[in-house]
Amino acid sequence: MVQHHFDNNPVYRNLLAEHGVEPEQIRTLDDLRRLPITDSTLLTSHQDDIYTDGEDVVTYLHTSGSTGTSKILPVSRDEKATLARNDALTALVLGLSKGPIYCTYPCGPWPSAYFAQHGGELLAATIRADMGLPVSWHVPVLKRFKPRVIMASPAYITYFAREIQERGLVPSTLGVELIKLAGEPLGTHLRCKLAELFQCAVMDLYGSAELGASAAECPTLADTGLSHYLGTEILYEVHRIGSQGELCHPGERGELVVTALFRRSVPIIRYNTKDIVYLEEPSRRCECGLGLPLASRVLGRSDEMFTYGGANVYPEMVYASLSENGVDDKFQLALVRENDGLQDQLVLRVEQASHRPGDATGLAKRIEQSLRRHSAELDYVFGHGLVASLRVELRNVGELYRVTGKLKRFVDEREHTDPSAGRRPECARSGTMLSVRGEVPDGRHAATTFSPNQVKSRCS
Repeated sequence: MVQHHFDNNPVYRNLLAEHGVEPEQIRTLDDLRRLPITDSTLLTSHQDDIYTDGEDVVTYLHTSGSTGTSKILPVSRDEKATLARNDALTALVLGLSKGPIYCTYPCGPWPSAYFAQHGGELLAATIRADMGLPVSWHVPVLKRFKPRVIMASPAYITYFAREIQERGLVPSTLGVELIKLAGEPLGTHLRCKLAELFQCAVMDLYGSAELGASAAECPTLADTGLSHYLGTEILYEVHRIGSQGELCHPGERGELVVTALFRRSVPIIRYNTKDIVYLEEPSRRCECGLGLPLASRVLGRSDEMFTYGGANVYPEMVYASLSENGVDDKFQLALVRENDGLQDQLVLRVEQASHRPGDATGLAKRIEQSLRRHSAELDYVFGHGLVASLRVELRNVGELYRVTGKLKRFVDEREHTDPSAGRRPECARSGTMLSVRGEVPDGRHAATTFSPNQVKSRCS
C-alpha cells in the first residue's frame, strides 16, 4: 500500500521524502511507526491532487463539515465493493439477519447513506428512505413494509419517532427488531428510551467517510462500551493526545489513528481521526465467539475538548453527566462571553417538550454536580467559585436540531458574544497566563490556568 501511493501520488511521495522514509523500509507492522502521521488537513489542503487512482474513481463523497472543513473523498470501483461488504459485515456483527431494512440516512453526496444502502442490499431488501423526505411520505411506506431494521443517526431517530407518533403510528407496533445507529455518540439514556419506545434492540456502529463502516458492538458487548473492529481491513493505533505518536497502553484513552488497507484511491495511512477511544488487551476475546479485535466505542473527539477556567472538559464526561440526568439527545454546550466580555460562561441548551418553572435551574445544578463527580479539575474550579455556575437554557422541541444535518453539540461562541472584540484591553494582547495550583478533594493536585480576561473578572 505504501509503495502504491509512493509511486502514484506526488503529495504522499513528498510527505514521505520530508520524513526520510522509503517504501522499502516498511515490511512489518512495527515499521508503521516510521511513517508520518496525517490528518484531515492532508485531504482538505490538497483537494485537487490528493487522489492516487483518479482514473478508477466511480464517485466522490462529501463530508458535512460538522467537525471542521468539508472533505471530498473518492471511491474507486474496488473500494465501492469493499465498503459495501464492510458495512454488511458490521451489520452482521450488530445482529442484523433479515430485512426489510429502512435506511433513513441523508442521500446525496454524503457517505452514510452510500455505505449503508449498498451494504444493506448485500443482506436484504433495503428501502431508500432519505431523512429529508417529509414524514407524510414515511408513514404509508412504514405501514406497507413494516421494516425489521431501521438505520439512522441518534439525532434523527428521536425526531422521526416523535413525528410518526403525531401521525398516529405507534413505534412498538411496527415490528422493528433492530435500530442501527451511527454518525454520533449514543448515550445510555437514549439507547434505553429508544429500546422502550420501539420494543427492540438498539445497537451502535462506528464509521467515517475515510473508512466506511469499521466497528460495531455485538449483542454481547451492548452494555460494555466495547466494539469489534474490522482488524483485517483497518489497523488501529491509539496515541496519547498531543504526543505526536506516543502509543497508549491497552485501556488508556487517546486519539484513534487508522490505516485503511483497502484504500488505493487516497492514502489513509496513519490517519488521525481525532476520535477518542481505547484498545482492549489483544488477548481478550468476546464471548460471542468472533475473533475480531476489541476497542471502546468512541468517547468523544479530541478537537471537541475545551477548557473552562483552566479545567479540561472532555466530551466523554459531558455525555456521561447528561445521561445521568436524562439528557443525551438534543443538546448543545456553548462557551459564551458575558460580563462585558470579562467572563466565560458555560451554557447548556436543551430541547424540552414542556418548560416548568425551576426546571432550568434545577437541571443546571444536577448536571454541574455530575460534572464535578467526573472531574477533579471541574470540582475545584466550580467549588472555589473560579468560574460561573453552569447555566441551562430550555429550548422548544425542534429549535436546536434541523433534519438537514448533524447537530453540532460543542460550540465556542466567545468571538460572537464578546462586546470588546476589536478593542481588547492591553493585558489581553500580551497573552499572559496565570496558573493557580490548589488541592482538590481527593488529594490530587489540579493546575488551573486563567486567561487575562478571566483574571480581571475574578479580581473585580
